[in-house]
Amino acid sequence: MTTYVPTMMFPGIPTLPAAQTLPEGELYTFRFNNGYGAHVMRAPNLTFELAALSFARGQGEPIYDLPFCEDVAIDLTIEQAAALIRRLEALPRHPQLSDALMHEEF
Repeated sequence: MTTYVPTMMFPGIPTLPAAQTLPEGELYTFRFNNGYGAHVMRAPNLTFELAALSFARGQGEPIYDLPFCEDVAIDLTIEQAAALIRRLEALPRHPQLSDALMHEEF
């Protein structure tokens, strides 16, 4: 039997994130086919924090070299967080993603 667990819907983002409840708030993890993603934390005061992620090596690793997200973005509204998520999803394929696939064992 499948249990439906409701998750936060971000405006204009069709991808449903993986969701976790932590003592600090709710953590949403987005992973996109282009090798990028995001951790989005919803704090108890209903503001959001966003960290851009690279999934080029499998696990999501924080990255700080994107011109629109050079650090963890804090004190965001849901609309601001969604705008950053859309920008991450629209990025071209991560340059290290192809290299990682070439070293994959099948």
